Amino acid sequence: MVFGSDASFSEEAFILRYNADLANDLGNLCQRTLPQLIKHRDRTFRKREPHNPATLEVILLSVEVKKKFVAAMGNLMFHEALKCTWDLIGRLNKYIDEMAPWALAKKQDFQELDEVFYTVGEGIRFVSHLVQPFMPHLMPEFLKQIGLDSKFDLISELSWGQLPDGTRCADPKPLFPRIDTPRISALKQGTTKEETIVKKGTEKEPEIEYEEFLKTNLCVAEVVSAEKVKGADKLLQLEVKIGDEKRTLVAGIALHYKPEEIVGKQVVVVKNLKPAKIRGITSFGMILATSTPEGDLTLVCPEKPAVCGGRVK
Repeated sequence: MVFGSDASFSEEAFILRYNADLANDLGNLCQRTLPQLIKHRDRTFRKREPHNPATLEVILLSVEVKKKFVAAMGNLMFHEALKCTWDLIGRLNKYIDEMAPWALAKKQDFQELDEVFYTVGEGIRFVSHLVQPFMPHLMPEFLKQIGLDSKFDLISELSWGQLPDGTRCADPKPLFPRIDTPRISALKQGTTKEETIVKKGTEKEPEIEYEEFLKTNLCVAEVVSAEKVKGADKLLQLEVKIGDEKRTLVAGIALHYKPEEIVGKQVVVVKNLKPAKIRGITSFGMILATSTPEGDLTLVCPEKPAVCGGRVK
């Protein structure tokens, strides 16, 4: 929201923004990295001289982001300060995908692995300082997870490479658990006791009748074209073919798939979902995806070539 201006708000938009920017992007930096650091490098960040082009790109971006952040905050453009901060957060998540530390560990390329872990750890420290003015109660917890105390430097003194060599991380814990509708309902009713907000995975899933399931039309679609949505790092605009019909969909998969990688793929979509306008584009349906053990996103696709437009049973 632009500071000083009116802005629209809805519960659905709030949940989408929280889950995408906090649970997925910011929270995932720790959740995707620290378990592997603990497993493969005795939970220790080892400072290495950066040599990989992707590492150097992250460092240069951090310098640029800090300049933009300071300028935006000085002009009370808080939304711009957050936007440039999330540019760096998005780049760090992409860096993890590109460098694939799980593969480096398998090859026992520890020199490269240490560089990756230190870059992500330092990135977590860096962005924690930038987000701290907006979330002063939670950012100290991010520092503690990477093994630092909760002391924050002035933004003017913030620079890359200040994570001490040999810092040992703590066991990670999800600081931004995903929000679902039951949780929101409990919060709206003023119910905040621990027993009413059941931990994810322990609550009994609601059962539905077969007739209710049939109301959701899941079908096979073929991706005809794909392009990035302007001004949105995580969104792709897709044109899909469902039988003889073509539709436009907007999917939050741009950090995990390049447009050219999914053209021609068969995917599963929710055909009868109510259209929604996303970044000015009307999306007629939703593409299905799930998470890999490494925390990446993968599309739900038929194992064998399927009838385009065929209903999932």
